[in-house]
Amino acid sequence: MDNMDPFNSIFMMADSGARGSRDQIRQVAGMRGLMADPSGRIIDLPIKANFREGLSVLDYFTSSHGARKGLADTALRTADSGYLTRRLVDVSQDVIVREDDCDVFGIDLVRERARLASSCRQAVNLLRDKLIGRVLARDIADPETGDIVFPAEHLLTNDDMDTVIEHQIPKLYLRGSQMDINDDLNHTNVIETVSLGAPEEGFRAAIRKSMAENMLGKTVEKAVIDSNGIEICAKGTPLTEDAIDRILNSDVDEVKVRNNDIRGVEVTAIVEDSGNGVIESLEDRIEGRTAAETLVNPETGEVIVALNEEIMADQAKEIAKYYDKVRIRSVLTCRSRYGVCAKCYGRDLGTGGKVNVGESVGTIAAQSIGEPGTQLTMRTFHTGGVATAGDITQGLPRVEELFEARKPKGNAIVTEISGTVSITEKEDHHDINIVHVTSKDGEERSYTIPFGSHLVVHEGDVIEKGSRITAGSLNPHDILHIQGVEATQRYLVYEVQKVYKSQGVGINDKHIEVIVRQMLRKMKIEDAGDADVLPGDYIDVNIFEDMNKRIVSNGGKPAIGKPMLLGITKAALATDSFLSAASFQETTRVLTDAAIKGKIDPLLGLKENVIIGKLIPAGTGMSRYRKIKVVKTVPSISYEDEEGNPVEAPEGADTTPEAGH
Repeated sequence: MDNMDPFNSIFMMADSGARGSRDQIRQVAGMRGLMADPSGRIIDLPIKANFREGLSVLDYFTSSHGARKGLADTALRTADSGYLTRRLVDVSQDVIVREDDCDVFGIDLVRERARLASSCRQAVNLLRDKLIGRVLARDIADPETGDIVFPAEHLLTNDDMDTVIEHQIPKLYLRGSQMDINDDLNHTNVIETVSLGAPEEGFRAAIRKSMAENMLGKTVEKAVIDSNGIEICAKGTPLTEDAIDRILNSDVDEVKVRNNDIRGVEVTAIVEDSGNGVIESLEDRIEGRTAAETLVNPETGEVIVALNEEIMADQAKEIAKYYDKVRIRSVLTCRSRYGVCAKCYGRDLGTGGKVNVGESVGTIAAQSIGEPGTQLTMRTFHTGGVATAGDITQGLPRVEELFEARKPKGNAIVTEISGTVSITEKEDHHDINIVHVTSKDGEERSYTIPFGSHLVVHEGDVIEKGSRITAGSLNPHDILHIQGVEATQRYLVYEVQKVYKSQGVGINDKHIEVIVRQMLRKMKIEDAGDADVLPGDYIDVNIFEDMNKRIVSNGGKPAIGKPMLLGITKAALATDSFLSAASFQETTRVLTDAAIKGKIDPLLGLKENVIIGKLIPAGTGMSRYRKIKVVKTVPSISYEDEEGNPVEAPEGADTTPEAGH
């Protein structure tokens, strides 16, 4: 192969990855070699001929075993791949890029000032642009006479704003919220109340208190400038009490601050279990991702890439030269309550640019993993039955096993504590060993090793918790229980990558991370504390953290929960949307359960919106893009005298250029 002409047509096909492999070229030009029979045993007589020369009758018969097996397996496994794709889509269809950065949050001061305004007229004038085009959720009555001014479902126009001022209406109830993409009231089944000039004692103090509690000391993300161009607070400086007072007394629209609470995930190169070959290099894994730490060249002291910057190809190369592991932002640690943020997701692999808010990254991830699944099954058998190191039993069944979080066949026994190994024999069964692990503080755990299991530890070995005692695949539930969430996430991403890479299929880590995020997004409540939940309830991780923060700040007892690892089928059924779950599997059970519990569907995903015939909350269907108006701006024509000096337009002359000029 190394000596082939790079412009040879067959070599180009295989080398580009379009079709075929080195193995198939060998069979065409060299010799077919040893074959395997239907039971997998190697047939003693090799096929010495190649396809170019042609096979003898006996060679042809020997070949037919593998050919038949390949066809049968391809037909059977294509269906499995399709079903895997369907489950992946269902579990991830509500993962949409909903904000630019989950570490940044802000306050909309226009709305707050409208509530502080001394009259309805002032409030409406402040909010006019944001109210026009919105739909009323309830009838609006005159506060004095009680007559209906506007019925429910009425679309507000510019003239209606004057009517609101005339009748001094204090509140409007609107459908949904199109004010802010990060607002919890982001979807049309939610009713939002807008107060119009309802002055309250201490209301300004309440806003100030809220800003002081949530924003004080945080880094300002965007320079705060009033309408006169005076800078109140510079970008990158901490927000002070004095700055908050100046902001509240100015006409600033919005203040955004950064939390500086980025967790990120640590990534290293993925290597084979034997430690010899690299499956995926560190350089490939970090390119196009956002750095969760500032990385410096240890030789020159220059910053290679700063915190929250995208890692470009040349930077990735330099980082891989000096670092073994790097912390990057990932959807696995994204703090967005719904969906993910653009910074944690990284580069849009379709365009090579920044991912847009509204991109349906969950569906992209599901298709990126599911579609090569058919190649996995087919590539496995396209050696035409030539005896290899056994057919890849890994392939698709292994991917399915990982995503369904199943206990693997012949799983390894894992130690729950770090310590020193000692091995004894069972008294009544001398062929069965017992492995004792003793930690430094004297704690001991014993593990009975079943007959036939292969020990991978020896007497006196010092092992870390989570290490294998016997050979076999790890059970992801054991990893979660012993080593925690981050180790489980890392294991699942590594293992899925190993299967695809062994077949020559390249999938970006972020696609697998999107699915793994969905598998690990639920907590099981063990002790409710002062929270409004019950033991045994499943609750979203981000909601659980926010709930506990709120309880602790009020001096209460936080809830205790343990993270759960759900397979993709269970995770799809455990979604907050009963419409999505019912359209997937177990329709009767899901709908009955929803009816008994009186569930409300928040309509956050794609499926549930398609089912009820609404615009999907992705792409241009997102609320932030729905009210965009395109205004045609026409430059005026200037007139000059013979010397080129500007003069006024002659009487009756048209100062607007014609279209196309």
